[in-house]
Amino acid sequence: MVKAPVHDTFTKVGQADAIAAALGYGTTSKVVKTRGDYGWFRFDGHAGDEIDLTVKSPNGDAVAFVLDSNDDVVAVNDDADAFTSDAHLTTALLADGTYYIAFREYSFAPATFTVAIERTAAPPATDVGAR
Repeated sequence: MVKAPVHDTFTKVGQADAIAAALGYGTTSKVVKTRGDYGWFRFDGHAGDEIDLTVKSPNGDAVAFVLDSNDDVVAVNDDADAFTSDAHLTTALLADGTYYIAFREYSFAPATFTVAIERTAAPPATDVGAR
């Protein structure tokens, strides 16, 4: 079966601050249960950060989104590969700021998830002695 691509649109993502727990680089969330809607996390990113995000579900088909604070989708993934329904993506951040991780079950069914985020590369250091 071929699945349709996901094209979710988001508005007022900044309002997710009230429900989005912080998730720092190098951490994995506790189990999150959704009721057929989105789960949310937020993290602080810097221009040039390269991130690796994995969203796993033992009982659903995970879809993951990284959004900036302007409601723009920075990256999205449905299935990491042909052998799993977990979501996995890598992307580079273009600006400093708060970013959001939105995730859901592909068909909006209730499911449980864990979310892990790593920074695989930091922005290059600035040489303060440069002229």
